[in-house]
Amino acid sequence: MFRGKKRLFIGLSGIVIVVALIGFAEIQPPEQGIQVAEAERAAKEAATEPEEAAVNEKPPEQAAERELPDFEELFAEESLHELREKMKASIREQRTYLETMVEQADSDQWIELLETKEWRLFQKSVNELFYGKQVPYELMNDVQKMVVLSRITYVFQEKTALTYLYQLVHDLDVHVNRLTERPYGVTEAYGSKRKYMEIDQYLQVLARSDSFG
Repeated sequence: MFRGKKRLFIGLSGIVIVVALIGFAEIQPPEQGIQVAEAERAAKEAATEPEEAAVNEKPPEQAAERELPDFEELFAEESLHELREKMKASIREQRTYLETMVEQADSDQWIELLETKEWRLFQKSVNELFYGKQVPYELMNDVQKMVVLSRITYVFQEKTALTYLYQLVHDLDVHVNRLTERPYGVTEAYGSKRKYMEIDQYLQVLARSDSFG
């Protein structure tokens, strides 16, 4: 019995010694460990440099950018030049007028402006763009929203509708007249889906409300 225990003890001692020797062999002096660590880090950096260069060469946002309609090209035919200039002037005038409305939106004075001759001329101008089909197909959805928002602004005196209406006209003015100003991004033709969907959701909520309709 004692002899079996002795053999077991010797066997275990041998395993402990082997493990200790292996562990000792892997332990490196501090200077050598630092050198190895630096060499490994340099190798990793060298391996990742080509990938980073490739990513920086073509940013993700550029790859995901969609092709936007060029307003001038939409009216490239000579027969449409007069219509193009008329639309550009109309959008510009609409924006100038709406800016005076938005400036007074914090007070109740903007509501009084809805009963003026200038507002009626503005609505007529917006309706002519849409119903008169004076805009290219690519911009029809945005101009239709202008018609709806101008109607909601007038009938329900909705300040939010006025804000979205101004942002739409502002962005169309920026793109149509090739301005350097930063757009809000709310047009379906030129903006981001997240931004123009805000207007769609707003209109959907109004359509479901009891006060609308």
